[in-house]
Amino acid sequence: MPDAYIKPTIEVWRESRRRHILPIEGRSMTPLLRQGDRVTISWVEPARLRPGDIIAYWNESRFVVHRLLEIKKEHGKTFLRESGDQGGACRWIHADRLLGRVESVLKPQGTIVLMRTRWRLPGRLLASLLRFETWARSGRGNPSREGSFGDARQRVPRFLGRLARIPSRIIHRSLGGRL
Repeated sequence: MPDAYIKPTIEVWRESRRRHILPIEGRSMTPLLRQGDRVTISWVEPARLRPGDIIAYWNESRFVVHRLLEIKKEHGKTFLRESGDQGGACRWIHADRLLGRVESVLKPQGTIVLMRTRWRLPGRLLASLLRFETWARSGRGNPSREGSFGDARQRVPRFLGRLARIPSRIIHRSLGGRL
C-alpha cells in the first residue's frame, strides 16, 4: 500500500480513540505473543510510551508488534527503537508510523492485561537486555577492554543467551503455564 494511503489511514486510526484488535503472525515476540493470539491496541502519544512497552506500527507493507527499546528526539522529530523479544535485528522507526501501545493479549486460555505491574517490570528488564545485546553485537566499545577478555564477539552470544532466559522465565512464571 503506498504511503499516500497509509498516513491518512493511521490518522483515522489515531483520531478514532478506539481500541483495535490485531492478530499475531510470526514468532519474533515469543513466549509472550504467539501466532494466533490477538492484541488490543490503543493510541497513545509517543511521549507517554516507556521502554519495555509493546507497540504496534506500520512497516512498509504490514503491521508490526514489537517491544519498544528506547525513544530519541532529533531535530524536533521523535524516533522509536524497537525489536522483537527474540533479539537480533532492531530498528529505528519514525513516530509517525506508530499505531499505538498494546494493552492486552487475547489468548485462547484468557486475557493478559499488559498494563499491570507484573507485566511491565519484566518488559522493562527485557528492553534493557535487548539494548545491551544490540550494543554488544555492534562491536562498538572500548577495544582495550575487549582485548583483555579475549574475543568478546564469541563470548557475547553465549552470555546474552543466559541473560535472555531471565525475562523469559519471568514471563513463563507470570503466565502460570497458560501458554
